[in-house]
Amino acid sequence: LTESRLSECQSQLDVLLRERISLMEQIKQLAHQPIKQHVEIQTDNDTEPSPRSEQRVSRRVFEQEILAWSKESEQLKQYVKQIQIENKKLKDIILKLESIVHDYMHENDRLKQENQHLSFLSYTSQQTNDNQENLMSSSDIDICYLTLKCLTYEVAQRISKEVCDSILLKDFNI
Repeated sequence: LTESRLSECQSQLDVLLRERISLMEQIKQLAHQPIKQHVEIQTDNDTEPSPRSEQRVSRRVFEQEILAWSKESEQLKQYVKQIQIENKKLKDIILKLESIVHDYMHENDRLKQENQHLSFLSYTSQQTNDNQENLMSSSDIDICYLTLKCLTYEVAQRISKEVCDSILLKDFNI
């Protein structure tokens, strides 16, 4: 929404700047016209008195329009600056949120690992309490349990690697 508003303001600003440039060129052309001799001015006044007064009025209107456009141009520039400041604030907020998400995911992974460790300890203590007389067999069960978890993890890694490789091969038509 702010980017569309920014581009809209920027296009309005561009249009106004082009109009301003063309008007400034017209002012320069009017200012650089050769100055007529007093006699020529008198002749012009005798033959066409109304265009001079119209020219003065139109020049005054023209100057007022230039002033209004420059004020509007400045206002649009202020809007653009304000939008840019708001965009910067939004980018800062996005970065902070990404940092919070990263921290949350890291903490979540840590808690999962801690949970697994505690469940394993709970499992082993349960086995030990149930089989106090068979201490040797309890440690064998623990070793088997760990071996099974390790093998399951290795198989899952290999499968995910093969799936990832096959996806890459399909994506790149290899």
